[in-house]
Parts: sequence; C-alpha cells; structure tokens
Amino acid sequence: MSLSGVSERALMQYLAGHKNIRKIYLCLDNDTAGNAACENLAEKIPNDKVVMRLRPVKKDWNECLTAEIDRKNMAEKEVCFGNKN
Repeated sequence: MSLSGVSERALMQYLAGHKNIRKIYLCLDNDTAGNAACENLAEKIPNDKVVMRLRPVKKDWNECLTAEIDRKNMAEKEVCFGNKN
C-alpha cells in the first residue's frame, strides 16, 4: 500500500481493520526522510507484528528500476526494528 509520503495514517487505519496481518515490510526511500519515517513507523506498529525494512540500493525504487537493477538485487538487506520477533 502507498503511504502517500511518510505519514503513518493510512497504515494504521489499514492495520486497525486487518488484525490478521503479522508481517509488514516498510519500503520507503533510502534518504533522510525515508529512513527516519521507517524508524518512526516501526515504533508505532503494534508489537505483535514483525516489521521488516527493505532499503533500496539507490535513493528510491524508481532509480533502481531506471538503472535496470534486477529486482532480487534492489534491496540492500532486510532489517528488523525494535523488539519485534
């Protein structure tokens, strides 16, 4: 789902209506705003969810696509935030 920027509003509303979701991948830009938003979002997501981060190897996902990076190599790594298991 698109967050339309870095606001948590859409995600929190979606999670409130879909209690069965257990794993969330945050795929925001690899810049100051995107990195800060990922940390902020991860802290606000309920502790019963697993929160992973896919960080693009370029500044954002569009730059990865235009550079024709294979999708398997677009993300540097997955990072688990906080005390999520």
